[in-house]
Amino acid sequence: MTDDEAVALGREVVQDGRLKSLRESLGLSPNAMAELLYTAWPTYRAWESRPVNLRKETAARVGRFYQHATSQLQDLDHYGINIRDMVPFHIVATLLGIPQEQLFNRYREGRFEATDLGLLGLWMLKTDLDELRR
Repeated sequence: MTDDEAVALGREVVQDGRLKSLRESLGLSPNAMAELLYTAWPTYRAWESRPVNLRKETAARVGRFYQHATSQLQDLDHYGINIRDMVPFHIVATLLGIPQEQLFNRYREGRFEATDLGLLGLWMLKTDLDELRR
């Protein structure tokens, strides 16, 4: 994807609501999506609530993010995995009441499985989360 294509895609997905739809399909809060996009949450909320004209650099970042995220979702779908059956690591840490660093250490020690979704981060199946809670 060229820079110009990324800029155009970024602006399009914000204007037509596809970025919000992606966030919702990932089951993320606006704040969590803002973190993934390296932007302040009030800025991200503005993108979802009113027409905005993204700066070129921001639009390119959003466009590339959108392209990669949707590609990851297509890969999951290809293998019969629904993102709704998964939970991102930051939520897992919150649900378990432990710091993310501790969760990462447990993962590195091989105490449970997770799926690396590239720029979306590490996710785990909800069924595996249920096992961790026991």
